[in-house]
Amino acid sequence: MSFAGYLAEVTVKTSDMANKPLQGIPVYSLSTRRIVLLGKSGAGKSAAGNTI
Repeated sequence: MSFAGYLAEVTVKTSDMANKPLQGIPVYSLSTRRIVLLGKSGAGKSAAGNTI
């Protein structure tokens, strides 16, 4: 699969997820967010996470 095809697939899945209501998740956990930073070593993931 080409990168453009992969990017299109991820974009569609992300927009589908954004449009679906959260089901089965307790209300108290909605205030908690987790962010996963991906990248090569030395790319600044820790610095970005610390800034957030």
